[in-house]
Amino acid sequence: MKENKLKVSFFTQAKRADKKGMVPLIGRIELGRKHSAFSAKKKVPLSLWDSRKQRLLGKSAIANSINRYLNECTALIHARYRELCESGESFTATDVRNAYQGQLCQSAMLLECYAEYLTQIHERVGIDRAMTVSYTHLRAHETK
Repeated sequence: MKENKLKVSFFTQAKRADKKGMVPLIGRIELGRKHSAFSAKKKVPLSLWDSRKQRLLGKSAIANSINRYLNECTALIHARYRELCESGESFTATDVRNAYQGQLCQSAMLLECYAEYLTQIHERVGIDRAMTVSYTHLRAHETK
C-alpha cells in the first residue's frame, strides 16, 4: 500500500467575524487528494492572522498561546497518523481526524464496555436476574 503524504493546515473564516474582529479557526487534514476539515475551537483576531505562515503574527500573549496550541494540534495529528499507519489498515483523512478528536477510541471503548456489561448480566441470570420474555412474544402465545 502506497502511503499518502499527510498535510495539516489552518485557515480562518473571515466571513464569520464577530464585532470584536475575532474569526473562527479551522483546521484541515489532507491525505493524498482527500481532505477533512475540523474546528480548532478557537477564535483569533483577523488582524493578526498570517495566512501564509498559518499562524498569528507578533509575540503577544494571545499570539503565543494560539501558535503553541496550533503546534500541539499538528503534533497530535501526526502522532495519530503514525498510529494508524502502524495498524496496517487502510484509512482516510476523515479517519485521521476522528482519531485526533478521540472519536474512534471512545466508540470502541463504549462497545467493549457494553459487551462486558451484557456478559455480566447473562452470568447472573438465575441467581439474582431473570430472563424476561418480550410482550409481543407473550401475545403470540395467548392467541394460539
